Amino acid sequence: MLAALIPLVSLLAPLIPSIGRLISGTDGEQVAGKIADVVTTIAGGTTPDDLHAALQDPSKASELLVQLQRIEAEAEKARRDADAAELVARLADVSGARSQTVELAKAGSPLAWGAAAVSMFILLVFGVVVAAEIGGYPVSEMTRRLIEYLLIAVAGYWLGSSAGSADKSRLLGAGPLARQPGGRQ
Repeated sequence: MLAALIPLVSLLAPLIPSIGRLISGTDGEQVAGKIADVVTTIAGGTTPDDLHAALQDPSKASELLVQLQRIEAEAEKARRDADAAELVARLADVSGARSQTVELAKAGSPLAWGAAAVSMFILLVFGVVVAAEIGGYPVSEMTRRLIEYLLIAVAGYWLGSSAGSADKSRLLGAGPLARQPGGRQ
């Protein structure tokens, strides 16, 4: 279905600029099918000639625009619902890890110290890496990144990093403030 819609994208783009984003998403094939159905219904076919003729008729062009905007709104709602479900799952995961530790501590299990022991080990490794750098011993960028990710995981466990914070970190990592490969910060 997606392949049949590709030739029509250039004709549909003036009506709805986000058409490329809509059909390239994870549910792009499904959205492309809806768009093709709308084009077929309103234009009478899925060829560029059919669509071009329909766009010349103001009433059909208007109806097509309304239907495409409806499809776009539905796709955006589905994306937001998926994002909300992912956030709920993340929060449940963090909550589950913490409540498991609490339950182990209440039961007097030595496993309750597992998260603390792992955290202390990671902090100790961090201290060794910092001491090595101060002492003039070179530490590879890969090692620095690994320690950085481990420290973030420890902080996320103990402090409960929010999804907003994770999104901010991802955006900063892709932005102009991102580390340059092989460079130091």
